[in-house]
Amino acid sequence: MSEAELGSNNRSNHNNKSSVITEDEVSESHDKSNTIESLQESLKQKKWNFLLLFGIAVILLVFALFPMPLKIDYNDLTGTAEKDIGYVWGPSPPGDDIIDSSFQLTVEIIQLPTTSRNMTLEVFVLKINDCFDSSVSDIEITARSGSKHDYQYAMVDSPVEGKIYKLNFDLDLGQYCLTVKLVDESGTVVDPSSTKLNISGKLWPNRVIGGVPGSILLICSFFMYLKTRKISKKLTTLTPKKTESQNADLLGHQKRLPDQLARLKRKLPGHQALLNMRHNQRVN
Repeated sequence: MSEAELGSNNRSNHNNKSSVITEDEVSESHDKSNTIESLQESLKQKKWNFLLLFGIAVILLVFALFPMPLKIDYNDLTGTAEKDIGYVWGPSPPGDDIIDSSFQLTVEIIQLPTTSRNMTLEVFVLKINDCFDSSVSDIEITARSGSKHDYQYAMVDSPVEGKIYKLNFDLDLGQYCLTVKLVDESGTVVDPSSTKLNISGKLWPNRVIGGVPGSILLICSFFMYLKTRKISKKLTTLTPKKTESQNADLLGHQKRLPDQLARLKRKLPGHQALLNMRHNQRVN
């Protein structure tokens, strides 16, 4: 085989290798571009999922923690404050447990009658369907014994005028009635005309309904946030490589710019002479 043929084969092999390397580089660049695009799309989706889960969790937790206010009017004629609380819908089984609905009663003693007898502030929270049932007095006796969770009782012995008392109760699912009264040692209601009470209440019936799913969604949103951070870090490691390649291309263009300008300047006189010649021909 002649030297010319050998040289031709070597050049052909070199060109084939260059072609293979170029194809590999193009394939690798294409795969990297697809990876970055898929990561960006996944990051966008994970961010939306995080915001959705976190937003719903916050709404449910606020719904669970925000109490229902109750205003209870004190009757100056009977000396009692009675209120139909209504249906407490917290999903609580019978008996005292941690998922009972919380009820807080606030009693402010504005005025007390002047008497030497000992007085007691009594509060009854009774699970009954009819607040005007004739058997309420018997149920109150049962509530004083504390033997039944459905009939709850709290008392303040010798209340002081000007003080505010907060009483807490845990209620099961059901219909409830509230009674507040100030009695003497014999259990008789003290003089209503000389007694003035300011009574209000707060009920948390949504603590379980909103709190449990809200807490679960909050945990899920936390894990979604961790996934978002992981994808963001991975995307950060890939993006600078792409930026460096773009900077290298830009630098190459900047280096070639002076040569291109020089060639353009060399061509301008020839173009100008050609234009002058054509102008003279038209004039002649």
